[in-house]
Amino acid sequence: LAPALWAELAPGGTLVASGIFIDREADVRAAFQLGLLSYQEKDFEKALKYFTKAALGGLPEAQLNTGVMHVKGEGAEQNFVEGCAWLKLAKENGNPKAVKLLEDLSQQMTIDQRTKGDVRMAELRKGMEKKCNRSQPPIRLDDC
Repeated sequence: LAPALWAELAPGGTLVASGIFIDREADVRAAFQLGLLSYQEKDFEKALKYFTKAALGGLPEAQLNTGVMHVKGEGAEQNFVEGCAWLKLAKENGNPKAVKLLEDLSQQMTIDQRTKGDVRMAELRKGMEKKCNRSQPPIRLDDC
């Protein structure tokens, strides 16, 4: 990406030569924006990778998009359990769109799948809490 685009994606963020942002919040937002760009270009695999990075950074919009992509089978095999887990995290983190999507998805899932979705959400939440409780380096966008 052009340097101007990098700067636009993370206003006020300082860039280093390797493509890493100094500011973690800017990293998360940049990953989300790159996910949107990749999705618009129909590169669903790359979009899912970027959305997942932003989702793991705690961005509810990215959690929603990650969940929807798993449910639709975009960028990965269709997986209602994984999609449900991400949508529940998005709902828990205040994304209002996740509520309706979860209601619709629940009607398509078995009780076993819903239970597995709850377990997976707890795993994701635990992993995210671990990252928040220690000093983390910025997300490496060039790893995608």
